[in-house]
Amino acid sequence: MRCFERIMKNYICFSLPCILDPLQFTYRPNHPIDDAVSHVLHTALSSLDISWGNYVRMLFIDYSSAFNTIVSPLLVNDTVVVGLITNKNKRANLEEVEDLMKWCQANCLSLNVSKTKDLVVGFCRTRQRSYTPFSSNGAPVETKYHTYTPIRLSYSNTIETAQKMLAKWFCFTFWWACHLQFSQVISEKQKLGTPEECKNAGFIPGYNLAGEGFDIVKMERKGSFVIDTRKWNKQDGNCILIINRFMNKVKQKLPVAVVDWRARSQCSMKVASRLYESSESLVNDSTSSVSDSWKAGLDIPNVAGQSYGGTHSREARFAMKKSKEDKYSFTKHEVTCSFYSFRVINKPPLHQQFVQAVTTLPKSDNVKAYQELIDTFGTHYISKVTLGGMMKAITSIRTCKATMSGLTDTAVKDCLEVEASATYKSATLSSELQHCEALKRKMGLRRGFSSEFRERQTKVMGGNINGEHLLFSGKLHPNALKTWVESLKTIPDVITYSLKPLHFLLDKKHPARDRLKRAVEKYIKDYALKNVCSAKCRIGRQCNPRDRCACVCNRSRNIHSNCCPAGRGLATLRVYGLRAKGLYGDVTTQTDGSVKVSYGSIIKRTEVINNNDNPRWPESFEFGPIQVSMGTNLKFEVYDADSYWNSDFLGTCSVSLRSGTVSDSCYFKYGAFFFSYTVQCAPSLQGPQCNEYSPSPMESSLAKIFHSRNGILAKDLWKLELGRNYTDELRMKSFKEKEFSHM
Repeated sequence: MRCFERIMKNYICFSLPCILDPLQFTYRPNHPIDDAVSHVLHTALSSLDISWGNYVRMLFIDYSSAFNTIVSPLLVNDTVVVGLITNKNKRANLEEVEDLMKWCQANCLSLNVSKTKDLVVGFCRTRQRSYTPFSSNGAPVETKYHTYTPIRLSYSNTIETAQKMLAKWFCFTFWWACHLQFSQVISEKQKLGTPEECKNAGFIPGYNLAGEGFDIVKMERKGSFVIDTRKWNKQDGNCILIINRFMNKVKQKLPVAVVDWRARSQCSMKVASRLYESSESLVNDSTSSVSDSWKAGLDIPNVAGQSYGGTHSREARFAMKKSKEDKYSFTKHEVTCSFYSFRVINKPPLHQQFVQAVTTLPKSDNVKAYQELIDTFGTHYISKVTLGGMMKAITSIRTCKATMSGLTDTAVKDCLEVEASATYKSATLSSELQHCEALKRKMGLRRGFSSEFRERQTKVMGGNINGEHLLFSGKLHPNALKTWVESLKTIPDVITYSLKPLHFLLDKKHPARDRLKRAVEKYIKDYALKNVCSAKCRIGRQCNPRDRCACVCNRSRNIHSNCCPAGRGLATLRVYGLRAKGLYGDVTTQTDGSVKVSYGSIIKRTEVINNNDNPRWPESFEFGPIQVSMGTNLKFEVYDADSYWNSDFLGTCSVSLRSGTVSDSCYFKYGAFFFSYTVQCAPSLQGPQCNEYSPSPMESSLAKIFHSRNGILAKDLWKLELGRNYTDELRMKSFKEKEFSHM
């Protein structure tokens, strides 16, 4: 353990030279705790002599819960925040305390307020000052005051109090360094390069990815540059050079427009998954890779049931096209690996092409001219990026088809995640893997879930790849996966980003700024997706709190809560039109006929029709939900009922059911029997035995108007209203014609 601590210490000392605090004695050899305490006390108390009225504030913190570390017994002890208050300026000290409180909250640490103390030390000619106490979760921290006049300088109590608490503070510095290291907050080495060095150095990887315009509606980079990212030389001809530790510590230059460049590896290759119950919910989440700040500076309202941005993205178009063909749910699986990040300065140098395009804009609200600018440069520009690579797959699941196979959408999502995770890790959770294998055996699936559910859109961003779909087939191409990850260091792509509206690049007094803002707002609002239910439920009702257009049914052995049949062969059976001809029952009188109708264990009987050899039974029998199978027949038995206990059997016939309406007959020794029945397959089923899957597409007339199954673009709402009015006119015309015909 001691060796490990020394190795960690040496590594941290090497990695963090730029952010060492003079009071962090952990990094310095041959300095005991007494030295640290003495140095801190000397620094704190001597600071009081700089100017009259200064005071030192020390917040000694005690945790009520701590974390696991290699020296956990020490780290549960006190932490101290030391601040020198000069000229009544308490801002720096308050910010330090606030930052520490935020860090505690982020790391699930809570404070023991009863042991946390605030020590204030200072000189004062008059009476003691009052200081605003610190608080944690609303509970105030006790503040101890030690103020002295310049004549009576008695430090003993103060030093004794501080010494006891600062003895523990020395241990905290080692933990804080570990926290910085493992959080990978690395201060990148930068230097000012000479003109000659700058000319010979290459740009940082992905330097121009923040210079392109971005279309928030289509969620795509436009390929046209709005920011000049090739300008690197400052006024004196120098540039900023960085050392890229991911490329053999080569020196690379930063564009003038780029700041806060960081090289940090976050490449756990963990598969993230998410389930969307409709295409509309997927569209609503399509801007998830962008921070919510993209609406800042734009008058975009928050309207319930309406999605702005991403409505024409690649994955949205895939999902919405599918939704018109059948009832689908969607899963998203993705793996990310990032290496770099940077942001753009507030006033970056603009690209010459963008400047020329803006200059030629008319001084009036010319919709066409501004839309052409948006088509070329987009609606936003990228202000902050995380670079690396991503593999993403959107898988569409025919909801009812999966349900009839005994699967839920969640089970499919989870098993796809298990298969993808097996690609990037040597082992997955055995319980999840065993569960998915059991499902495969139960469903009789010979292939994996990724092969069974293969209606999929895949996308690989960044790196060098030769067309392999590595997300679910990485085991087949192990070398390709390693090559791809390594290539991300030199050929990264944008994974996550922050956006700012395009008009932010123009000066506030620029004549085109407000017009460009209005044009961007109109474009985004026109292509907003409004949630409109395209049809009523065939069964069930629309009461899903997450999706108001989704149909919900009362779960039974035949139907699931999503209104999908529980299995194949489900149907309803109606028997009617029963009659006979030429029956011969009694010798002296005509037949007193009745019919017994049965399907499986369900039995129905007609009333007796007396003295009639050619009876017509008026009954219509509803058998309710049944299971159509080859082994079960619809059976008819005809009797001559002389009494309840004495009936003569006249004949029987048995037929195999098939879907649709069927009229048939069978012949007895004396006479013939005629019958009709209708078998209606349950929703999402078809075929003679109702055992084939049947998709549920939208009506063709609505599919032309709607953008998705239950979504219509704001700019197309007039088409829907026009269609409804036309339908109402046709209905009214038909009603009047019927009234006229009856006059």
